[in-house]
Parts: sequence; structure tokens; C-alpha cells
Amino acid sequence: MSLKALFVPDGYLTLSSEIADLPLPIAAQVPIDPMGEIMHGYYLRDQGYSEAGAIAGRFTYQPTRHTLEMTTQYQRSVAVDQIRFLSPDTRLRTIVTYERPKVREAPSVITLVGFGLERKN
Repeated sequence: MSLKALFVPDGYLTLSSEIADLPLPIAAQVPIDPMGEIMHGYYLRDQGYSEAGAIAGRFTYQPTRHTLEMTTQYQRSVAVDQIRFLSPDTRLRTIVTYERPKVREAPSVITLVGFGLERKN
């Protein structure tokens, strides 16, 4: 699989988006860091994982823990994907998928949980 993605930190944006206004699952809520250690922003991918087509979502990156978290609001679900970079060729990945609520509230019904260790060859 080939993945094409673009990560854009909030500091580079001047436009607000409907994506940021959607409530996040509790597991994906990361407070704004006044010292600037945690980077927040949007990411764009050429293909979503759960639904076909290009997709945009929110991300946080915590450099000291080498952890990237991406929250994607699909039409029918909300996916929280966390990748912890353990070494240049090894990463630990977890994903929690929620049913997307019909009203604007934080997702809480978990439909799928997955995890694994990924290595590059």
C-alpha cells in the first residue's frame, strides 16, 4: 500500500474548519500545550482507511514520546489511530473506531479495536 499524506500544523492555518468543531472521543482529547511541545493540526490523505476517497482529519504529535495520533471523522465512523515510533524501522500502532453519533456529541460507542507492531524491511 502506498500512502500519500500532508500534515499541516495549526500555526500555518488562518481558516477555521468544520472538522475542528466536531467533538472528539475522550481518548483523542489532547489539551493545547502552552509551551508548544505538542503539535496540533490537520492532515490530508489521498485515501481513507475506513471509507473510500480523500479524507481530512486532525492530528497531534508529541516529539518527546515519538507519538503521532490521527483522528478521522468518516461519514459512519470516527477512527483514532495512534502510532508510536519505537525506532527508525519499528512502530507500535493502535486504532480505536467509534460509531459516529447522529448529533454533534463526542463519539462513545466503540466498534473496533486493533493494535500491532509494524516493521519496515
